Amino acid sequence: MKDIYGWWDLHTWRGAALGQINTAYDRSGRGNNLANDNGSEQPDVSTALSTQFNHGKSVALFSVGDHLENSGADFDGVFGNVSSPTTDPEFEIALVLAEANHATGHDTFFSFNSSTQADQIYLARHNQGIAFRVRGSVDNTFDTSDADFTLDTAQTLMFSLQQDGAGEMNAYGWLAGTALDWDDTGISTNYPMDPATFRGMDELTMGGMNLGAGEYLGYIAEVIFWDGKHTAAERTELLNYLRDKWDCS
Repeated sequence: MKDIYGWWDLHTWRGAALGQINTAYDRSGRGNNLANDNGSEQPDVSTALSTQFNHGKSVALFSVGDHLENSGADFDGVFGNVSSPTTDPEFEIALVLAEANHATGHDTFFSFNSSTQADQIYLARHNQGIAFRVRGSVDNTFDTSDADFTLDTAQTLMFSLQQDGAGEMNAYGWLAGTALDWDDTGISTNYPMDPATFRGMDELTMGGMNLGAGEYLGYIAEVIFWDGKHTAAERTELLNYLRDKWDCS
C-alpha cells in the first residue's frame, strides 16, 4: 500500500470506557488519533450487528451528535499547508461501515476540513445515494451516486481522487467492489473536477463534520486513508483484505 496517513480500526485500535469509544488510535504511526472527551457525544462499542462484522467483532455505533475528531491532524504530506499547498493532490480512502438510516438530507461519515480556509472534503449519504464533495481553491463540487447502502449490512466503500492524462482531477468510487456512477446531468462516470489546491486540511472528523452538518447514524468498523493512488490490482488486494477481515461484501 502507498503512504498511509490514517488507519483507524474500531475493533482493536480504540480506547473505551463504560461501553463508549473515547479514542480511535491511528495505527499508521503518524499520530492522527481521533478522540472525544464528551461522554454524551461518544459512539458506542457495539456488537449489535455481530453477524455482519465477522461474528463478534465490535465496532463503533454512531448516533445523533456522536463523533470522533482531531483538530490538529497532520496531512501536510498529502495536502501541503496554507502557505505551501499541494496542487491537485491524489488520495484514496477505504471504509467498512453499515448504514442505519435512510432519512433525507446529509449523513456525513468522514470529513476533512481546514481550520483557516473554506477547503473541505467529505463522504456522506445524501437523499438515498452515496455522496462525495470536495471544495478547494478553484472548485466546489458535490454529487450523489446512483447507489446506496443496504441498511444494517456491512459493506466496503472506496473513494479515489486521481489526476488523468489531460490534467483534470477525477473522482472514483466503489461500493462492495462495484464502481459507482454519478447521477447528476452532465457529470460523467468519472466525475471530472478541478479542486486545484487544498490548504491546511487539519480538521478530521469521523461520524460527522466540523462544520456541524450531517450527522452519521450507523456503524463504522475501519477507515484507511493514504496518499497517492493504487493500481487496480492493489485496490483489489485491499478490498479482499477488508472483506476477509470483516466478513462483508
